[in-house]
Amino acid sequence: MATKNSELRAEVLTQEAFSAFGDVIEVGDTKETRTINEGNTLRYHDLARLTLSSESGQPAISIFRSQPQTLPFEIKLMERHPLSSQAFFPLGTESYLVVVAPAGELKSDKIRAFIASSHQGVNYHPGTWHHSTTSRIFLSLIASCSVIRTPMQIVTKYFSTSLLR
Repeated sequence: MATKNSELRAEVLTQEAFSAFGDVIEVGDTKETRTINEGNTLRYHDLARLTLSSESGQPAISIFRSQPQTLPFEIKLMERHPLSSQAFFPLGTESYLVVVAPAGELKSDKIRAFIASSHQGVNYHPGTWHHSTTSRIFLSLIASCSVIRTPMQIVTKYFSTSLLR
């Protein structure tokens, strides 16, 4: 890994740009819909592919409350879930950052950042490295499996202060 500090610029979260890391969960014209509950509800069907292996444990749905992050934002820790996908969906109204790296060996030059709107969630593929969410309150779905954590003591990357503008 590189030892110098560097800047990482965030890009807009789209399914195309994020596909190597997982699914973008959002309502859109291209998603399958079904009318249910006697025609009173429109269901946006199958928005993400969940992966739960027999070794990964029981599925768990949780709500998290996080402390607000300030910019520039320093990446200190990345984590991954090798046996299951993990989905996050914000419950607030603010945009937030999604920070990821491909599965496999964690390499600082492969870290990417995305700006997600308040109506977009993400579902990480098994093994995808990710930083904790920067959304203040969010819903998470994961199998209760072990987490592999790698401190990024050698590499420090900073976000530009203009990221969320």
